Amino acid sequence: MKVAIGNSLLMGVFLGFYAYAFYFGSVLLASGKESQSKEYSGGVVVAVMFSVVIGIFYLGGAGPHLKAISEAKVAGKLAFNIIDHVPKVNSKKAGLLECPNLKGHVELKNVNFTYPTRQEL
Repeated sequence: MKVAIGNSLLMGVFLGFYAYAFYFGSVLLASGKESQSKEYSGGVVVAVMFSVVIGIFYLGGAGPHLKAISEAKVAGKLAFNIIDHVPKVNSKKAGLLECPNLKGHVELKNVNFTYPTRQEL
């Protein structure tokens, strides 16, 4: 029932547009007005009507592409958030010791690391 109502409304809008286009075109033809030094004719009215209808169909087909563009903008924002993230660990902090003449082997025992985003590790 909903699909039938939707289709009937869509076709009503299309047929209403056709009726209005033919009505207004006949008014322009009867008035004898000129547009850019050309007189209106039946062919011009029909060409304009079909141009508008085809343009509306193409605008309707742009919907999925606009959705893809908005999804790409969200993904780009997330990527730039990751790129611009400043870690809490500062390797240039005062108090770190530098040993330029260190020689030998360094062995680390019982060292635990935690990551701010993954506390369970």
